[in-house]
Amino acid sequence: MQLVSISQKSSESSSERVLGVLLLIAVATMWLRHLCSSFWLDETLSLWVASGSFSQAIERSLNFQGQSPLYFVLLHWWINLVGSSEWLVRVPSVLCLVASLSLFYRLALFFGDRRFGLSSALLFVASQSAVFAATNARPYALATLFAIASFVLWIEAQRCECWNRPLFIGSLVAAVAAFYTHYMYWPLVLFHLVLPKERGLVKRRLWFVLAYILAILPAVPFLLELKERSALLGLGGTPSWIELVLSLLQPGILLLVFLSLALHDGVLRRGLRTEKRPIPLKECALLFILPTVALFCLSYLLQTQTLFKEHYLFWRLPFLLLIFSFLLRKRSVLATYLLVFFLFAAEPYRATPNENWRALVGSLSSEVDVNGSSAPKVLLYSGLLESQNVELLETSEPYREYLSAPLRAYGYEGDVVPLPLNPLDQSAEPYLKDIARNISTPDSRVTVAGSNGILVAGVKANQFVEMALRQVGLFKLKEETFEGSWLQEYGAGRTLGENERDP
Repeated sequence: MQLVSISQKSSESSSERVLGVLLLIAVATMWLRHLCSSFWLDETLSLWVASGSFSQAIERSLNFQGQSPLYFVLLHWWINLVGSSEWLVRVPSVLCLVASLSLFYRLALFFGDRRFGLSSALLFVASQSAVFAATNARPYALATLFAIASFVLWIEAQRCECWNRPLFIGSLVAAVAAFYTHYMYWPLVLFHLVLPKERGLVKRRLWFVLAYILAILPAVPFLLELKERSALLGLGGTPSWIELVLSLLQPGILLLVFLSLALHDGVLRRGLRTEKRPIPLKECALLFILPTVALFCLSYLLQTQTLFKEHYLFWRLPFLLLIFSFLLRKRSVLATYLLVFFLFAAEPYRATPNENWRALVGSLSSEVDVNGSSAPKVLLYSGLLESQNVELLETSEPYREYLSAPLRAYGYEGDVVPLPLNPLDQSAEPYLKDIARNISTPDSRVTVAGSNGILVAGVKANQFVEMALRQVGLFKLKEETFEGSWLQEYGAGRTLGENERDP
């Protein structure tokens, strides 16, 4: 009997080591491999906001990013300390996600044993939201760290028979910090109303919610401005029902569950059986579904499509992962069938943002070195929502610099003229005609740079920019692409493809 017990413990220890190794491999391959890639559009904005003085970082984050300055102030100090290369700027996000991972493992241990925690952590590492947050110089990783810290401290506080005030205050401070890192994390207070399930916590929950509301009151005027910014943020669009369904189903995570199931049954020759602890499946499902539906409804009512984004809901993902880990423990035939179906029906990960502004600016700089001339004026199509206001493009120098961030992030020193979000719109025509007047001779040239991160009526940016400039008498002479970004050269002469073609 003792030998059987020793053998069982040895097997369990072996499976835990396998899961631990897989966890490290997943972090290395999914979180670290993109650290040295070129910044994409939103990351260049983070760098621009944080690259000024301390006061500028605060002002820019509020006026241009429409977000709390907490992350950008921290990034400002970090850049001044270590530098602004791609991997260094992203290191804080990786560190925050590593800390979030350890806290999520601790959260899973409240409901299962070490293997349950490791399996849940493995799903966390490989989720698309975690990959996105860890590899981007954006506030989501820091906000997620505060959110999960608040969850863990809250449960720890309720496990004490008496009211543990330090843990209670710590949970409250972490929840407020998550909100002030990114205002879209405000629904996380639902966790404190739902878990743990024990009765007799009504008074504590009410005190927590009241203190939370008082702490975020200073931000209410800013939140009310969202309605005024709704047309800008969403371009009058609304999130689709398909987006809601995909957000709830999480097909990529389902695939990972299947792979984990195959690992346990095929490699370890045993299912994931945890100690019998109460796993609050209904509460976890509620905490995953309710915020998703609530944010969808809010975005739909405000007609702000850009508010319904997966990375704004990252904080609720751990509750789905706990459910999936529990499903692995059950190993039902129906669940296996559904997971196999999603293996063939869905991509495991959405494509990460990929815009090679580094190569684009390098190409511009190489032309300057070859010709021995000063840096040319560049027309920049960023696709940023703020660029739809043509009046600001003409009159506001700070906005022009903000919209020039993709080129400034890589040290481009020439003049940058931002193009309107929709250059085919009638309101943009006078602005484009003013540009065309400076290119009136056949020998005149102008360089246009841009990103294909946005579609207008299903058409890529480089195509509808060409259509818009053609309408004001400018014709494309050549084009060079850099993954998601591109460079074009225009003149007042013939277009590429009319009797002659650039080699």
